[in-house]
Amino acid sequence: MGTHGAGKKGFLEGSMAENIMDHASIPVIAVPKTTKRCRIQNIMYASNANENDFAKINLLLNLFKETPINISVMHLVSENKKDQGVAFINDLKEAFSTEKKLDKVRFFVIDAEDKQNALETFVEHQHIDVIAFISHKSNIFKSLFSQKLNKKDFFKLDLPMLAMHE
Repeated sequence: MGTHGAGKKGFLEGSMAENIMDHASIPVIAVPKTTKRCRIQNIMYASNANENDFAKINLLLNLFKETPINISVMHLVSENKKDQGVAFINDLKEAFSTEKKLDKVRFFVIDAEDKQNALETFVEHQHIDVIAFISHKSNIFKSLFSQKLNKKDFFKLDLPMLAMHE
């Protein structure tokens, strides 16, 4: 699915791509109109410490099993929740080490108060081609007061996105 004008909408305006991501029962790839080529080699999986992260990362590995990919699992934390984030990512890392999949999956806990800047820096340094995430229905008030990443943060990056339903 293409996205036209993604990330350029007003504060309260909706988005067709975002609506489809929220309601589709299958994974949805949204590609910005400005994308010239869609290489899928380095995928960022945005973790919000969700109980479904392990299953969704495995889904990514299965979806792209015929393609040589690297998955960078990125969990963004604020200073007061760093210990919880590190513990969650360590548990996730341990689960993948028992399945011998650590050659394709790397884990990062990013401590940052400016989530958009941290996200942009991570994408640039890790050479990310596609952003994958669990799509949640938007809650404007929750997103205003939360450090968690959401679809609007990803739309601003102007990269292809793979949304997976919970």
